[in-house]
Amino acid sequence: MEPLVTLTIDDREVTVPEGTTVLEAAKSVGIEIPTLCYYEKLAPFGGCRICLVEIEKIRGLQTACTTVVRPEMVVRTASPEVLKTRRAILEFLLTNHPLDCPVCDKGGECDLQDFVFKWGPTESRYIEEKRHKRKAYALSPLIVKDEERCVLCRRCVRYLEEWADDLQLDYFERPAPGNWKRCPASVPIAVWAATSPWTSRRTSCAASAPGRTRLSTTGGFAIRVASPTDTWIALKGSPGRWSARTANLSQRPGTRP
Repeated sequence: MEPLVTLTIDDREVTVPEGTTVLEAAKSVGIEIPTLCYYEKLAPFGGCRICLVEIEKIRGLQTACTTVVRPEMVVRTASPEVLKTRRAILEFLLTNHPLDCPVCDKGGECDLQDFVFKWGPTESRYIEEKRHKRKAYALSPLIVKDEERCVLCRRCVRYLEEWADDLQLDYFERPAPGNWKRCPASVPIAVWAATSPWTSRRTSCAASAPGRTRLSTTGGFAIRVASPTDTWIALKGSPGRWSARTANLSQRPGTRP
């Protein structure tokens, strides 16, 4: 039988298997700790710093996604220091992040948008012009990239390092490209600024196993492909397959047929 560890998170006693991270332990009892860089199928990274928590008898705040639970550990996820730091990190991320929410295809289902609404600042203190980068830059005939939306989560690079074993992407001096499958801020998108999630229709991919791949369509055209179970999408439902059956989506990146 797998050894269990009992700890306290926000005054709630939690028992989880040995080796579980604080983030996963909190998630198991419904306590939300925000994170942008964490993904269950990738090695812990601790890069976004939004998941910082306070742990008794440990100096300074610790990243919940990389800290392994210990017996009798006491964790606080919403102390004044944690909330102040979380707010400051979100404000820093928004310094050069574009205000594309009303037209962003990720609007309404964006992790960064949700986190700022819950824990971020209500107004910006910056009056300087934001840094501008390439928008609608073609990564392939099917995928375009919006570099201004990158939140430096490094999921795209880590996916290529740990799963694909094909180091095509990296980031230097913190700027980074994005993985269109796992990006939390919609840096790369199938059709740039195509539509908002609430204006599209969701359906299942007939070429994949039931429930494995979900398509979002508008006007009869597929504009987004995703996995409703948050796993890798099926190969039969990948953009390389469905593009040939959706009226020339691959004509040119960033355009609609």
